[in-house]
Amino acid sequence: MNILHTETLKGWGGQQNKVLKECIALRELNHQIILICNPNSKIGEQFRLEKFDVIEKEMNKGNILKNVFFFFKNI
Repeated sequence: MNILHTETLKGWGGQQNKVLKECIALRELNHQIILICNPNSKIGEQFRLEKFDVIEKEMNKGNILKNVFFFFKNI
């Protein structure tokens, strides 16, 4: 299964840690994971360290729906 995860927060906290651990477990079950996150975000750094595909796109909670076409274009 292909899974696209988006994250608008730039910092690191419990939510980002949980997402990373879940994605590692899903990859072990042979799922393909792609993360779309803000440039220079902590979650992007951590996903890259774990060898996940990361796409950077400036976004926030207010414009996430406007980015839907970008998501479909890049997955």
